[in-house]
Amino acid sequence: MFHQIAVLPRALLAGMLGFLVFAGPIAAEQTPPGATDQKPVTFQDSESSFTLTGQLLSYDGLYARIQTENGPVTVATEGLDCVGAACPDANTAKPTLRLSGVPEMTRVLLPALIERYALSAGMRVQKSESAPATTLFSLSRPDAVFDISVTTDTQAAAIADQKEGRVDIVLALSEPDGAQARQLRVVALDGLVPAVARANPLRKISLAALQQVLSGAVTDWSELGHPEGGPIRLLGSQSPKDGFLGLPLPAPTPFPNSVSARPLSMADRIASDPSAFGLVRASQLGLARALALEGACGRPIGANATRLKAEDYPLHAPLLLVLPQRRLPRGSKAFLQFFETPAAQLVVRRAGYVDQMPDRVPMVQQGQRLVNAVAAAGRNGAASLADLQELVAGLAGAERLTTTFRFRDGGAELDAQSSGNIERLARMLATGRLTGTEMIFAGFGDGTGPAPRNKELSLERAQAVRGAVQAQLEQLSAGPPPLELSVQGHGEVLPMGCDDSAWGRQVNRRVEVWLR
Repeated sequence: MFHQIAVLPRALLAGMLGFLVFAGPIAAEQTPPGATDQKPVTFQDSESSFTLTGQLLSYDGLYARIQTENGPVTVATEGLDCVGAACPDANTAKPTLRLSGVPEMTRVLLPALIERYALSAGMRVQKSESAPATTLFSLSRPDAVFDISVTTDTQAAAIADQKEGRVDIVLALSEPDGAQARQLRVVALDGLVPAVARANPLRKISLAALQQVLSGAVTDWSELGHPEGGPIRLLGSQSPKDGFLGLPLPAPTPFPNSVSARPLSMADRIASDPSAFGLVRASQLGLARALALEGACGRPIGANATRLKAEDYPLHAPLLLVLPQRRLPRGSKAFLQFFETPAAQLVVRRAGYVDQMPDRVPMVQQGQRLVNAVAAAGRNGAASLADLQELVAGLAGAERLTTTFRFRDGGAELDAQSSGNIERLARMLATGRLTGTEMIFAGFGDGTGPAPRNKELSLERAQAVRGAVQAQLEQLSAGPPPLELSVQGHGEVLPMGCDDSAWGRQVNRRVEVWLR
């Protein structure tokens, strides 16, 4: 009899409900090249009429993935007999997790995370070059073995390989088309910053001007307020394809095997040329200087660790894992859970990125935000000074966590970073890592509608996020939360950006977390 769950296409379920449990939809996949050339195998239950035949795609000692005429199938092999020359050997099977993607993650960050995970799990690590641009990490201890294959490739090629079954997890710098929030996991935080040389006197740039420079519409520094002017030497792609908020993503930094042969990055070239300009990743800024972004209403905001954690900076660009809609090899769950630990977040910081551990920011350090709120109070039907006083009273004595929840454009769906914050915050509550007596979910909105309605909407968002955290706590079987979970709705009273732009409105619609 079956002792574990098997995952099969719906078409096969009709005659097998006595043996199988369907575990959700399976994404359409193509047969990996060469799979159809292998001899078929048959898994069968000697105590019943269950039979499953196809080409073996993978086997980790507990589960086999088989290409059948109805599509790929993952089946638990405990209690099943295997017939055929291509049957796997359960005694020698070794689970292998295959990751592929951009060099920003494969060259330094992932190897460092793998090494630290092995140390925490008491496993030895052996590295070998299993193929061009591919490193195999063999992890072992007396009671467990686990291989992790890491391949450097373009994001597009890795996505294609994942669809064809040659890759399990894609390492990405941006959300691929059609990706759902539940398929994405944030590994590290980063952002895109407009960069200039330190000799350049400019300190900020509007988003509209940034778009004009990157598109080639603005070509002279005088148009940006530079006192001396001169032609702008634009570095990097000028195409808006695959961009963020209409901006082009910078090209990945090349990482040749020889460190001495490493060419200058875009940031290096910008730092050495006062006339140069480009959009680069904050983690790769080097000796160049980032310009703050400014809206038409005059609210500048720069990129730093606190603002990237809270997604207060609009051009946040986290490093992502794109997960498949199928079961991963045995051992993968523990490896991925390690990414949420303080030890893993320390590796992220040492690799030059921003970690996801929440910071606390007291009310007395909210100066610029309060200045924005006071300046906007009562203007054109916006929140009143009384609303601002209500905000200060409601959050008196509290500290803001950098854990913030923001939503995708045009809907109530949380973005990838915020979706991960639900589980992260619930785990921190469950393990007692957050001290205090009350956790406040404070909702905020933009100013595009009547102030009373904006306040109602912000309260509804706060209630929804609190409900999601409570549901996650129940899934963790953690019992009641150690802190009181309360909600507040403050509407448009504490703006981050300008409501005259899409990104300003998006950054204003949020749910913050406060502790006291």
